[in-house]
Amino acid sequence: MYPFGRTARARPSARQETRGGAADKAGIEAGDVITRLGETDITTITSLSEALAAEKPGARTSVTFTRNGSEKKVDVTLGEQ
Repeated sequence: MYPFGRTARARPSARQETRGGAADKAGIEAGDVITRLGETDITTITSLSEALAAEKPGARTSVTFTRNGSEKKVDVTLGEQ
C-alpha cells in the first residue's frame, strides 16, 4: 500500500493531516495535490515517497501544490517518517 491510500501511478494528494504535523503547520490541507518537493517534480506517489526518503528529518524544504486549481508554495520543516 502506498501513502495516502493511492496506487503508484496516482498523483499524490493530501488526505488527512496529522494535527500539529509538518503539513498541518505549513497549511497543506486534505485534497491538495502535491506537485513538487524542493527541486523534485512529484508526479506519482512513488516519486513523493522517494523525495521524502531522500530528505533528513528536520530539513527545511518547499512544497508546491494545487488547491482548487490554484498553485501554492509553502516552506515546511520535515518531521520523522
